[in-house]
Amino acid sequence: MLKKAVDYGYHLLKKPITVNEGISITEIYIDPYWKKHKDEGISEKLIIELVKLLDGKRSELGKRYDDWVYFAEEPIFYDDKAYCLVWCLEDRKNYLEVIDCYRESNYEKPQKRIKYESK
Repeated sequence: MLKKAVDYGYHLLKKPITVNEGISITEIYIDPYWKKHKDEGISEKLIIELVKLLDGKRSELGKRYDDWVYFAEEPIFYDDKAYCLVWCLEDRKNYLEVIDCYRESNYEKPQKRIKYESK
């Protein structure tokens, strides 16, 4: 199968994170697919912060395809907002690839609205 060339974002972590009980991650590759969610406030900077929140966590077993395992981590809370992070790991590699990231507002608590009445 011929793969389409994709311009991935790249980020080298200053401090490695550990995911799934012992897999040390030093690099993040970000698929540009997330850009369709820009109007939800998604950015590469936010995605990197969400990935850092995976540090020390064990994700539910994802789906395996050849040398890759895919995960959908939700909800991940950042600044009182809930997100879904779709990511994958390649066997015996020290990088993580983010496939998509989007808001999951159904996990958020409704904001209290203050009614102002005019006199």
